Amino acid sequence: MTAALNLSQADNTPVYFLREAVSDIENVIQTLEELNSEKYFLFIDKIDSMHSSLAECINDRKLRNGCIIFSERINIWTRRVRDILRDQVSGSFTVKRITRNDATLILEKIHRFGPWTRLEKMSAAERMNEIYRRSDRQLLIGLLEATTGMGFVQIIKNDYANIGEDEYRKFLVLVGLGSIHRCTSSPNIVGRAVGNLGIADNVNSLMSQVEGIVVNSRGRLSARHPVYVRELFEKVVDPDLVKDCLIALLLSYADYESPVVKKVGKEDGSIFKSIINHRFVREMMQGDVARVKKVYETFETKFHVDGLYWLQYGLALRGFGYHRQALDILRTARQAFISPQIEHAYGQQLLIIAEHVASKDDYLQYLNEAISILEELSVDGWEGDTYPIVSLAEGHIRVAMKFLGVEEARSKARSYCNTLLAAKKKIRMND
Repeated sequence: MTAALNLSQADNTPVYFLREAVSDIENVIQTLEELNSEKYFLFIDKIDSMHSSLAECINDRKLRNGCIIFSERINIWTRRVRDILRDQVSGSFTVKRITRNDATLILEKIHRFGPWTRLEKMSAAERMNEIYRRSDRQLLIGLLEATTGMGFVQIIKNDYANIGEDEYRKFLVLVGLGSIHRCTSSPNIVGRAVGNLGIADNVNSLMSQVEGIVVNSRGRLSARHPVYVRELFEKVVDPDLVKDCLIALLLSYADYESPVVKKVGKEDGSIFKSIINHRFVREMMQGDVARVKKVYETFETKFHVDGLYWLQYGLALRGFGYHRQALDILRTARQAFISPQIEHAYGQQLLIIAEHVASKDDYLQYLNEAISILEELSVDGWEGDTYPIVSLAEGHIRVAMKFLGVEEARSKARSYCNTLLAAKKKIRMND
């Protein structure tokens, strides 16, 4: 936002800033193209939910006069966005944690414009320690600790303790489950979740008690800041309460037809995808297998034809080493909905089972099915976390090493190496 503001002040070129995800980025770009016959800039804060649509828009040459500058968290950029937008991005740079020089400039700004009374009594080294070291070089935390005099976690604990009744805390957690993913929540969906928790008050009544912590902006709800919410969930809120709220929020999506993500709005769909994700559920349940299983087991009849649910359920079981159960769940996912992601996960699971069986007589059926599935996916490739041919190569070589010996594993490795080199050469020729 600061970059957009500075550019707008330094240049006469029109500058636009998109703070939240929109359901149709193509429509936004089309409108801006109609408004601007010459160059303009569009800044987008968090591109993840729109990156595929943006790539299509650029590839279809619908973006003619605009220059788009966007931001995204490093792990999301690496895992999901980079492969889709790699060819369209002319340059990128990484902003990580603040430097010592940044801390000096921040202190100068606080001295001029902020609360300086507490910092006045400190030495220069102590001030630097507040901003740079105690905050682990995180800007928001450093500012809060330096200007309030208490630890960031303690600030959150005080906020949470002062909310009051249990229903207000649950309401904050429900909204926070969207905000932690930088999404705003629909009052309708949150309202259903409130009811699922047995809370009699409506959303408007609950809002009045958490004003300042939960915000209603243009008819959608958000909690303070994603960093604030993450600290709240990880260090303050009882994980069993988070589990109850997560189940209640997922239940509020259960009335929609499957696939859920296509039946709700863009942002609510993004929330659903994010909160049912196996990595997120495990993180919020602090790695407790019983809590994670409880979340997914609750929906075996509610989302019984939703492939995304079964996929994440299977991946969650895989993460805890329940490989046979994971294979059964991923088979169910294939029956509910066929997608490259489900096929890929199922193929990987077959390779895991093949590697773990005790007998040579048993591994071949799993290995051959995995090869068939992943080779078919590899014909066109799949833009995601891992390409199918890579998964197949890694899994097949491990199985060969276990059952057929080192020489056979080396032979398979050479074969896959040649396949990957040929694929790389083909990509370069197409470019």
